[in-house]
Amino acid sequence: MSLRPIKSILTSVTERRPGWSRNFSQAIIWKKWSEVVGEPVSHNAWPERIVGTELLIVRVSDAVWMQQLFLERFKILQQLNSHLPPEAKLKEIRFIQGDVKELKARSKDKRDSYRPNYDNVPEELKERAKVLVSGVRDPELRQRLERVYLAYKLRMLKLNQAKYS
Repeated sequence: MSLRPIKSILTSVTERRPGWSRNFSQAIIWKKWSEVVGEPVSHNAWPERIVGTELLIVRVSDAVWMQQLFLERFKILQQLNSHLPPEAKLKEIRFIQGDVKELKARSKDKRDSYRPNYDNVPEELKERAKVLVSGVRDPELRQRLERVYLAYKLRMLKLNQAKYS
């Protein structure tokens, strides 16, 4: 079995929303931040947002950390970009002072709100997902593709319910 149904879903999503593939890629920044800068820095500095397509805004806990990170900004930028595809590369980092703990907590809450609840997925939808990805040999990739399919279907169901409510 081919991956055509999954590819068509991903293509459909990214075609309807230009820039999504770049945005998906840039989301890696939040996952890789602690690895790139190290744990002590990540407790005192956290990515806040991307402005436009190439400017990363990082919130920093105090002026001392801000100065230190400013001096290391090119190294941080190079390391972050090494995890990104060419179309998603950043060109600049700016640091602003603020409450890093609050930002990290808020971003975790936001991430959790986007996660679909796979417990309430109808069994026939789970079975359909398994059939669609049954040709994939890699078990981890197979599981991720199932989740992508289910997340997409759950989102479509939610949108349809909202449309008719």
